[in-house]
Amino acid sequence: MRKQCFCYVILPTFSIIGILGISWLVAAFIEIFTNNLTMIRILDRNLLGNTHLSGEPVDSGNQRHQKAVGDTKDKLFWFVQVSDIHLSQYRNYNYQLSQFRMFCSNLLKRIGPELVIITGDLTDAKDQTMQGSEQYIKEWRTYNQLVKHCTKNIPKAKWLDVRGNHDSFNVPSLNKHWNLYEEYAASQQKFSSGLHHYIHQTKYGKYAFTGIDIAPNPGPGRPFNFFALPTEENMKAIEHYSSQSFKYNGTVWYGHYPLSITTKAHELRILLSSGIAYLCGHLHKFPLLPHMHAIHNEGLRELELSDWKYTRKFRLAAFDHDSFSFVDVTYPIETIVLFTNPVDARYMVQGKTPLHQIKSSTHIRFLLFASQDIDSMKVRVFIDDEILCKETNRQGPLNTCSWNPSKYQYRIHKIQVVIENGKGIEEYSMEFSLDGTRIPLGIRSVILILTDLCTMLRALFVLTVILVVVIPIVLKTKATTNKSIGICQGFLQQYAPYVHNVINRDVIFWKIIWYNVYIALGPHCIGYLVPNSLGMQFAYGIWTNGTFLPGTLTFFYTSINILVFNGLSIISIGQILHTKKNLFTWKRNKRVIVLSLLLIYYFYKTFMMYWIAYGWLAAFTNVSGFYTVPFYIHLLQKATNYN
Repeated sequence: MRKQCFCYVILPTFSIIGILGISWLVAAFIEIFTNNLTMIRILDRNLLGNTHLSGEPVDSGNQRHQKAVGDTKDKLFWFVQVSDIHLSQYRNYNYQLSQFRMFCSNLLKRIGPELVIITGDLTDAKDQTMQGSEQYIKEWRTYNQLVKHCTKNIPKAKWLDVRGNHDSFNVPSLNKHWNLYEEYAASQQKFSSGLHHYIHQTKYGKYAFTGIDIAPNPGPGRPFNFFALPTEENMKAIEHYSSQSFKYNGTVWYGHYPLSITTKAHELRILLSSGIAYLCGHLHKFPLLPHMHAIHNEGLRELELSDWKYTRKFRLAAFDHDSFSFVDVTYPIETIVLFTNPVDARYMVQGKTPLHQIKSSTHIRFLLFASQDIDSMKVRVFIDDEILCKETNRQGPLNTCSWNPSKYQYRIHKIQVVIENGKGIEEYSMEFSLDGTRIPLGIRSVILILTDLCTMLRALFVLTVILVVVIPIVLKTKATTNKSIGICQGFLQQYAPYVHNVINRDVIFWKIIWYNVYIALGPHCIGYLVPNSLGMQFAYGIWTNGTFLPGTLTFFYTSINILVFNGLSIISIGQILHTKKNLFTWKRNKRVIVLSLLLIYYFYKTFMMYWIAYGWLAAFTNVSGFYTVPFYIHLLQKATNYN
């Protein structure tokens, strides 16, 4: 019974978990190796908070000679970010439309941002099955109408948007005939370089907001359109604007993809480090990851925002005397508080947080937006539970409270804002420091942002091929000449006899090996992966429309298909071979029937996925989906004949 449990459950489970774990470790070590000690410093900064900021200013300009930050409203503006709206004509269309209209008419109108940034996935572009994809003009026209509705409510706001992967589903080129973004989006930029550069001009300086479109071009349909694929032209344009960042008080980069979901994560982190922050979306929300934020080695804050589609999240951010701050909130909400001076100790960055300015300031400053009249509220400020202001001074949403920063020069302190209104008491708090001590963000916040997922998927694929091709061949060819490998064979014979039996049957063994080799190297299907263009999909990428798109999710799907086929087929075929001659019957071997049905069902779903996503040609030429089951039945027949 224990041997059967080991063979059916423990060995396959630990094989898959082990491969995934080793893949992550390989990706981490490659990141550390290629970046020298950069990755170690990043982990130290994000997980341990071991960063000490000096009181030096942001730049070498005349900031030292400026007057202290006080209670006036000058040198302050704020903006809003929303991500992953996913307007769908097939899912909650009217509800989505009404919710976003209310968001603009009520909350955004009350906040009055100077910019609104939408970081991708403006439309859903999925069909009724939610498995196929297509660019629907109805969804784009709806988005265009929403933008017009919102700009009427906040006419002074500049509306910026950028494409996400859903906005590039089934887009064979960026010319206007195919690219509905170009016709209906707010920015309507020409994407020869993939960037949109907007300068926000104020009386006290200029701020650059640079959008990055690095969605695949051409854009395949789902599911093989998830990672960003920056081109050389993209990288040159980003490098150009990065070199110009010294001209501005601050540069904010925005795009759809976290940098870990790109094929050039390390290069992009270096280039974008000239900015104050990189705002993105794409990953929606994971149950165990409440927020995904990280600070990279060069001081770039990478801030992923959860989606509007499910969680109704949005971000309020501000520049106050060139000091950047933000808060992520959920709609609907009645009261929003954003501290702008001092700033959150988790997001302080050397050279980009003007600590000297905070130390010399005369007032605590925060923005307060509420659904009811702010003048009717009583707002008190505490530091470390000691009252500082019984009532704040107000200039619109700006609330100020005089303080003496020298009293809080050392260690972490907690600032609290207590608001009394007709409905009760609300409390908002934040931890800050004036000696440069940072509070760590924690592993849950940074794990997906810092992991190079492209490298991880490549490592997963390589390890899978080693497991199902290299190791079995070594075991088979060297068992008689190498004692240590013979011991391994003995272990398999004792605890995984089904695997041992397959290895010792030449015809079945080599057929499985050649199947695995073909899946690893050969084309998986031929079909219309993008409209009007015949292409081929491999484990290591997609060739379509005269362009090769490097492998990302294709590595993952190939690895899973190989593991499922080898796991289920080897156990079922091995059990048939393990049964004594003339004793095998299908009735006695119900496990083989169950495993066979699982395998057939899995690859039937694969076949249907290709049919829905890419059409009948891709489905019928798909090796994994269409030809694996007949091949498996052939192996079962061979195994039965052995007995």
